[in-house]
Amino acid sequence: MSKLDLVLAGFNQRGFTALAPYALLRQLRSDRELMARLDLRIFDFPARPDRGTLQRMLRSVGTPDVLGLSTTLWTIGSVLELAVAVKQRSPSTTIVLGGPEASARAEELLLRNPYLDLIVRDEGELPFHSFLRWRCGLASPPPDEVPDLVLRRESTIRSNPGTGEYVRRFACSQVEVTPHRRLSPWQILETTRGCPRACAYCSWKNGQPPRKVPVPTVLRSLEVLFAHPEVKVIYFADPDILEDRARAGAIFELVARVLPERTTCYFEINPDHLDEDYLRLLATVRRGLHFDCSFPHADPAVEASCNRASVGERAVSMLRELRGRCPGCRVQIEMVYGLPGERGASFLETLERALAIEPDGLILNRLLVLPGSGLRRRAAALGLIHNPEPPYELLATPTMTAEEVLTLRRLIPALTWLQARVPLRPWFRHRAERRATLVAEEYLAAAERVERLFRFVPRRFTRL
Repeated sequence: MSKLDLVLAGFNQRGFTALAPYALLRQLRSDRELMARLDLRIFDFPARPDRGTLQRMLRSVGTPDVLGLSTTLWTIGSVLELAVAVKQRSPSTTIVLGGPEASARAEELLLRNPYLDLIVRDEGELPFHSFLRWRCGLASPPPDEVPDLVLRRESTIRSNPGTGEYVRRFACSQVEVTPHRRLSPWQILETTRGCPRACAYCSWKNGQPPRKVPVPTVLRSLEVLFAHPEVKVIYFADPDILEDRARAGAIFELVARVLPERTTCYFEINPDHLDEDYLRLLATVRRGLHFDCSFPHADPAVEASCNRASVGERAVSMLRELRGRCPGCRVQIEMVYGLPGERGASFLETLERALAIEPDGLILNRLLVLPGSGLRRRAAALGLIHNPEPPYELLATPTMTAEEVLTLRRLIPALTWLQARVPLRPWFRHRAERRATLVAEEYLAAAERVERLFRFVPRRFTRL
């Protein structure tokens, strides 16, 4: 009996190896009967291939029986470009999409792209596993009965409801599944799935029960990555590493002992969970820890509009302590502008509070009105005007005009560059108290003066 030719492909965003193909492989390996029927290949492709690279990708994929592609809002264009090229070459290939972008837009994507055949919603391991068993003639429900599968049926789209069942055991890292495969310098470690919070601007795993990879598995993957000479960055996919004290302590202790000079570990944290015990532990780490922290808006009503609980002054104080007492830790503040009810003045007030901590870096992003998010469902009622195509950037709100949004868009690169220069921080904080348009003009003008005088500012930062 001939085997099913199956290709799984991930598109590596910002240098990080996409974990989805390896998560699928881990699930399929749990079924020895199915694996005996598969001829499986995995590819790691760049997120934005040029035409020559796309042709090489097409030759690598060939004409498989089934092509599985994982998507995000940043890679959907490249995914669809490859999918249509494969379908033109091999009309009999079944093309299956999964991932956050495909999940949120499943019916729309199938209607707009006739070369797509199936989409798996949410966590793709279980429905994709069931579909492959059916395709190989093994005992399994037909596609019409597989939960979380969206498929084309002649001129209609059929969307099968989910059961609320979630994957309990999933791939933590690429090295856990394929330890001998070549690694890219940037690696993702998925230590937790699900998120207990329901932030209105988020569309992925909101409200799902958190499921955590056992600590010994995480530590084994970390030790392999630390020992690998090419790995430079490890990003922990976990909504808040500090939430489980015993778990975080075991990870930080290993980092303090083993982390090589060349490697940096990135974590997302909720500063509400910082305390004296954590500060003492983190002070033992000499280098290599990078914490990304969302920062509370100065207006509690804006926080409430996004279902976020405001971080209190104690948490802000603990961030200051982290900055001052833990030299091996870098603190980066993340903020979003354009939230419902936000005005330019209140954004700058929030920015001033963040700058008082003197963070090592700032990430200031425009709001993305994501399909599947609470804000997207209420966009019309809230008056949120946004781009309907990826990445769904906010254009205007009732309290922030299109001109103000554009001003902030031009301001952000110069602003973040200036904040990162320690000698300029006092001037930066003083000027941040003024109105948004004047601040933008001064920052951009200052950045251009620095560029002309010292050639330190790349032109792309000041010509947006």
